[in-house]
Amino acid sequence: MAVAVEELYVTTDVSRDLLQSSGIFEHERKVVWEYVSNGLDYVDPDVIPVVKVHLDNKNKKITVIDNGRGMDFEGLHNFFTMHSENLDRKKKHLVRGIFGTGKSAAFGIAGVLMVTTIRDGKRSKVELWRKDVKAAETKDRVPVRVLEKEQPTSDANGTIIEIEKVFLKHIDQVSVIDFIQRHLAKWSKDATVFVNNQECEYKEPPVREVHIFKPEGDFKKVLGDVELCIKVSKMHLDEDSQGITIYSHGYFFETTLAGSERKDQANLIFGEIDVPELNNQDNADIPAYDVTRRMKLNKKNPLVQKIHAFIGIHVEQVRKKLVEEEQERKKSDRAKKLKTEASKIAEIINRDFLLFSKKLKIAEAKSEGTVDIRETIISGSGDEEVLDHGSDINAVIKRLSGGSEDGDVSIIDPGPGPVDPDPDKENTSGLEEAEGASENTAKKTKGKKLKSTGSGGFNVDFDELGEDGFRASYESATRTIWINIEHHQLKTALGSGGIEDVKFRRLAYEVAFAEYAIGLVHEFNSENYFYDIEDAIYHVRETINRVSRAAAELYVSD
Repeated sequence: MAVAVEELYVTTDVSRDLLQSSGIFEHERKVVWEYVSNGLDYVDPDVIPVVKVHLDNKNKKITVIDNGRGMDFEGLHNFFTMHSENLDRKKKHLVRGIFGTGKSAAFGIAGVLMVTTIRDGKRSKVELWRKDVKAAETKDRVPVRVLEKEQPTSDANGTIIEIEKVFLKHIDQVSVIDFIQRHLAKWSKDATVFVNNQECEYKEPPVREVHIFKPEGDFKKVLGDVELCIKVSKMHLDEDSQGITIYSHGYFFETTLAGSERKDQANLIFGEIDVPELNNQDNADIPAYDVTRRMKLNKKNPLVQKIHAFIGIHVEQVRKKLVEEEQERKKSDRAKKLKTEASKIAEIINRDFLLFSKKLKIAEAKSEGTVDIRETIISGSGDEEVLDHGSDINAVIKRLSGGSEDGDVSIIDPGPGPVDPDPDKENTSGLEEAEGASENTAKKTKGKKLKSTGSGGFNVDFDELGEDGFRASYESATRTIWINIEHHQLKTALGSGGIEDVKFRRLAYEVAFAEYAIGLVHEFNSENYFYDIEDAIYHVRETINRVSRAAAELYVSD
């Protein structure tokens, strides 16, 4: 007697799939760019894309409005299909989207996604709630609320994305603008983007030199007739601005230094390469890219390996040349004098940083509702563990490195911590939950340090950063303040009396102190310390006023 064999299928849990996909969009800047880039990419012929973004911190809402081609109701079906094949790419049209995971972006930071879209005189409006996704009764589908279906309208094509119930503590406008501007630099088409009425414009760093490399032999067989352009900036670049941008037909895939990350002089290098063959990797046995928006290529893919190898060889070639030139520059008497002056400035700044950190620790310790924990920190030494296993409070202690033998200064960070994967669950503790900890277990930790500089505080240095560069710049990765001696004001002061002249020293100190104030606010803002912009502005003013007093002797007499 034959035994009946049940049919077997591969299935997916759409609810879990969608929420897991949303996890890669952990910052507002990634979420906003996802919908901005859609508005830039999907436009009717002869339409110059314009996208307007409104960030509403008060109402915890983000709105993205574009003049793209919009979607009909069938298009909305495709939009809300997980990992659907991109219809434009299927028609051999070159567009950014590959796997169609953008619909999940909003749920990385919010509870509601509303889409209003107009196509050919018909308007549709739908919304999807995070709680509906979690409560879906069937695994293969999640209900989308249809508010309007192809209603007649005289309005032009376009789409409005509304992201509501944002559960971030603060929507960071500066980071959103900065992120968009960096990506517009990699956008091959004309486009205009506004964020809260501020137009986003990319300005390329001042370039000192340009190197062009073309592949030969095996590299040429794999990569094709491509061109690698490596530029050397006059100013030190932050980590997001460094590296070679990899395109395919003008569409961005990754920025990399291909193994030279954080090496000496690598923070001066940027550039681009366009590899058309990369766009043909959709069905490769080892994919060149995945379904996420990590903006990283798969290093196991053979083509990606060749691209990285080609970039890495030539980046190292340029970097080593820069290292040799910098070593020669530092040998000069002028460079030695500037280094001495920079050390004096750094000493004043780090003394202030230590005192400010201690003051902040005391102020934080007196904050309402957490006095008991904070006083424990104050009474303990810098490296003591503050909480014992089994306490009924979950907390993470964060540390601010000081600049003297007194050691690190510890403060407790009351939030917001990582994005709660379940924002519908009320959290009344006000403290970050320890990863993997049980409900009544504290995370036993010595805390998290701000980026290490090796010396524990801020560094100061002089360099030639271009006539068009800022007077000074702050490099967060190394906590270094770079003073630009090619800026017209500093160059004039230096030329009139030399490095040891009091006029130049006064100006150099003032420039460094102003940049230090900005850098200090930047460091604390990266830890979500400030609630609003007014608080940050106050700290800038207070820091400049406080630290400038330490150099008062420069103004006693000429």
